[in-house]
Amino acid sequence: MVESGINNLMTIPKVKYFEHNAKLIEDLAARIIDSLESGIKENGSASLVVSGGSTPKTLFALLSKQEIDWSKVSITLADERCVPQADEASNARLLRENLLQNKAAAAIFIPLFEDQQSPEEAAIDSSKKLAKIKTYDALILGMGQDGHTASLFPEATNLSDALDDSADNCLAIEPITNPITRITQSKQKLLNSKFIVFHLVGKDKINILNDVMNDTNKIQFPSSHFIHQNNVPVDIYFAQSKD
Repeated sequence: MVESGINNLMTIPKVKYFEHNAKLIEDLAARIIDSLESGIKENGSASLVVSGGSTPKTLFALLSKQEIDWSKVSITLADERCVPQADEASNARLLRENLLQNKAAAAIFIPLFEDQQSPEEAAIDSSKKLAKIKTYDALILGMGQDGHTASLFPEATNLSDALDDSADNCLAIEPITNPITRITQSKQKLLNSKFIVFHLVGKDKINILNDVMNDTNKIQFPSSHFIHQNNVPVDIYFAQSKD
């Protein structure tokens, strides 16, 4: 591991560069468990927010086997598609099949979308449930090729609402570039975290990562609102190879 960066990111200490994702997830899993154990020690419970997609599957599998009192850990999602939880596109299904297994099966899962709910109902319900968690102990985010994170898409019609400091905890959002309505946690709710990590894998993420790093005015990319802020520590874990 090199705690520096890639290309023109060499002077940015927040980037942790790995040749292989296998080594990355070992390091990141240990970091996450440390954060959760600290939360349990300090408050009697801890919370973890994760993202969907294929990238975190191996991380989830490793986390699920870690020795920790998972019964004291609440796990929720940064965003969710408004589809039944049995649907292959459901992030809840992804978590149940990859993270909420083994020892982590004892964790408390807080879904953002329940079957039969409308997106608006799900946003209101999730906002209420997540209000019980004041600060997340760890937040794991991804980054799309368009610079989106969670379901904060650059072209979403109500992106400005989700990025507003006074936004509700969760909002229904229309990505425009994708036909499925999403529930996303707002920028403000996600920033109520003690520790934020972007988990990125593959050479194809280098260009967008550089672009987001250069978007210091937070104009082009929603991810920039998390990278370029001084209230919460942010690490970028980047692996060049997926193996």
